[in-house]
Amino acid sequence: MKYTSSSNVSNPFDHVAGKADNWEREYDTSDVYAIDELRPSKLFELTKAFKDRSNELFRHYLMYNSVMWAGNTECNETCHLRHICTIDQLDFDNYDVCMSGGKTTVAPPKTTHHPHHGSTPLPVVPSYLYYLVGGLAVAVFALFLVVAFMCLKRGGRLRAPRYSKFGSLSING
Repeated sequence: MKYTSSSNVSNPFDHVAGKADNWEREYDTSDVYAIDELRPSKLFELTKAFKDRSNELFRHYLMYNSVMWAGNTECNETCHLRHICTIDQLDFDNYDVCMSGGKTTVAPPKTTHHPHHGSTPLPVVPSYLYYLVGGLAVAVFALFLVVAFMCLKRGGRLRAPRYSKFGSLSING
């Protein structure tokens, strides 16, 4: 639902700043456009109906798009195309193509120039990092073998801390 201020203020932007306190219901989207549910498929059908400039629903859209200020539902071909492209195309490049009368893609291409679209290329890992990580893995494994050998040389027993509940643990049983 859309609500607008019905007070007569000298500055038309006073209602934005919260100064106008007399609000009235302007329209109900589901009633005006005969939509039982606000789902993407229903809105897509409505957009297709808007492509006919003489459609009554498009005239309602023009009237409510002006927030009851102009009340003018006259719209020439350029005006109509601008509204349809604005509703139908979310990508800047496709909007420009639509405005020039060309066909647009259903979804923005992956090569778009906008930073919030497309994919980020994977970083290139220098080959020396593979050698560095491999060398560290070998060093850790060698350290493990040295510690294990030292423990076995001490008599085959791993001793628990002095005040442990479990006493000493034996590897050989």
